[in-house]
Amino acid sequence: MIIGIDCTERKGGLAIDDNYFELEYIEDIPQKLITNGIKPSNIEKILITLGPGSFTSLRIGLAAAQGISEPHDIPILGYSSFLAMIGASHFTNTSHFINTSHPINAPQSHSFCHLIPLLNARKGIVYAAHFIKRDESIECIFTDRVMKIDELLSYTEELKGNIEFLGSGAETNKDLLSGNNYSILSPTPPIARNLLGLYKKGIKHTVNPSIPFYLAPSEAIRKREQAKLNLRPMKPQDIKEIVNIEKDVFPEPWDADIFYLTLIKEQCRCIVGTVDENLASYMIGCKEGKKFHLMNIAISREHWRKRYGTKMLNHLLKELEKDDSIESCFLELRIHNKAAFDLYKTFGFRVLQIEPGYYTNGDDAVVMEIGV
Repeated sequence: MIIGIDCTERKGGLAIDDNYFELEYIEDIPQKLITNGIKPSNIEKILITLGPGSFTSLRIGLAAAQGISEPHDIPILGYSSFLAMIGASHFTNTSHFINTSHPINAPQSHSFCHLIPLLNARKGIVYAAHFIKRDESIECIFTDRVMKIDELLSYTEELKGNIEFLGSGAETNKDLLSGNNYSILSPTPPIARNLLGLYKKGIKHTVNPSIPFYLAPSEAIRKREQAKLNLRPMKPQDIKEIVNIEKDVFPEPWDADIFYLTLIKEQCRCIVGTVDENLASYMIGCKEGKKFHLMNIAISREHWRKRYGTKMLNHLLKELEKDDSIESCFLELRIHNKAAFDLYKTFGFRVLQIEPGYYTNGDDAVVMEIGV
């Protein structure tokens, strides 16, 4: 059995053979499989959209696919959201791709048509791609544009021949995308179902992708990066203040010796955040095989609710993505710590298991992980 997962936008889709299910939330994927009596052991391959699209939906969707895949060694095949949007109906068994940089208004063939899938990015902005369907080939002009609507219109005004817009960006801006040679495909066929068609036609894909494809940072990422927090490596002289914060925010604080011992280990990353040169946060984790164990992250009480924790976690994940020897990041948190759980979930962390009585006071721990 092969399943297709569309996580391009908040409301996703799940295709199981010839059946299609719209998802209110991307997180519903595992439950939808259970509801339909499908066990992971019955799944041969997982097909998924990799982006562009919603930052959160893409990350959560890939994390959900990895959660199904890894325990059963199921291959994940990632496809461009734009290719899935134009769908297998535009490909024949002999279709092939041509990446072209030559003039796009070349002499037209009988089946010449511009295909322009669009996705909403934010108000007045779309993610855009441009393909040309010409006889037995699909020519890829570009798949990586972030455009204002007026820029898109200026671009398409120079094109000759029929133009077909499709996707949420086209439907939202349909009043502006009107013209004698324009048409809008509405509604766009279910993307998850199109993934199965792309697979059958042998269209190019990425095997076992580790991260989605983003064209622009999300609003959340922009806010994280704008947080007034300066990050630098931890120094021994920071530990006295770190221990003060540790005792204030944790019921079972680490002592100074643990921080000193961790700081001197080569496989560990120890980061602090400062505001006006005053220590405001810290984060410690160590490499364990092919995984990174995030062991401690804390913000001083006076700096809570300023997005400092999200900025630190965002920085860590970006650094881990650069390290080819690390495949995932995992952590433990108290089962009652809803604020931390919600934060990690927004990044795409998934629950691996519950560790009963993990903490000294008997609290259970939730183990969460994300691929990097």
